[in-house]
Amino acid sequence: MVPLRLFNGLEPLPRLREFHCMLCPEEFSGIPEFLEELTRACPNLQHLVIYARVQVFFTEPESFTLQAISPLFACHSLIELQIFHTRAFKLNSEQIRTIGHSLPLLETLALCPNVLFPEAGQTAMHLSQLTNFGPTWFPSLKRLAVCVETLHPPTPSRSKDVFQVEAFCEQENAIQECAKIIPSQYLEVNRSAISLLVNVFKEHEELQATIINKAYDMAEEGQLEVRYQAIDFIVDLSRQSPKWTSRNADVLIQLL
Repeated sequence: MVPLRLFNGLEPLPRLREFHCMLCPEEFSGIPEFLEELTRACPNLQHLVIYARVQVFFTEPESFTLQAISPLFACHSLIELQIFHTRAFKLNSEQIRTIGHSLPLLETLALCPNVLFPEAGQTAMHLSQLTNFGPTWFPSLKRLAVCVETLHPPTPSRSKDVFQVEAFCEQENAIQECAKIIPSQYLEVNRSAISLLVNVFKEHEELQATIINKAYDMAEEGQLEVRYQAIDFIVDLSRQSPKWTSRNADVLIQLL
């Protein structure tokens, strides 16, 4: 964890390609200046991962905004940008597209809280906004992690049948896209995706096999921490739908 003030007047590091940092809550007001200094000092930066430190006994900082991260738009070589914050990002469709236009080489983008669920009262990204991450605006994007609104199956209603069918299909597409990003080498990405998939597992029976197979894929990963996540993932899925318990138990026995 590096105090932001230490980057003032930082000597150029033209060979630096990857940088991970953790920020303290009291330093969030200086984020634009910090990112501007970092971009100036590291013009060839390709991978940037920022973690926000959680301190539950202090007032949480405001959400990241487009203005806060805009200095990064000068870093034209950036292919990975991941920001794990204690609150959901507040970005509209135009602002999301601005990120894509400004960073056309971006292959990995994560804009999500570093907690399983957003704080009460915080608005997550709506499912309809996912279309803004398409190839028109993000031509190189391969991996995406964002916080979306909690998915629930539609409730019967005569006046909203058409809307609910479309919404349910939209949910299924979002679930499938979420499943594609795991297993990831980044534990926070896995954790966020697993949380969503467990929550929707019981209501979406037609996708249960896909989700289960993703859990099995994670269990075969070489990274030990990812395998531990997979074991918890499998157990949670069994709790959601007991019909998978027997098969999951066989898989867990083989892993031990």
